Amino acid sequence: MHSDRTEQLTVEVQLLADPSLWCWEIKDQARGQVLENSWTREWTAYESPEAAYRAAQERLNSLTDR
Repeated sequence: MHSDRTEQLTVEVQLLADPSLWCWEIKDQARGQVLENSWTREWTAYESPEAAYRAAQERLNSLTDR
């Protein structure tokens, strides 16, 4: 992806109500769309917000390294 596209993408970490775990979202701020979400995409959640954020950064890097 181009760098201007990369700058439009943001990572957000959210607490799931049930189960009490953390998930991440990668959003395209310009379009107002969620591109990926760890919970709905893979049913993956994390014990801490830091772990969720690290996983989201890894996924974001894999998306932008194409």
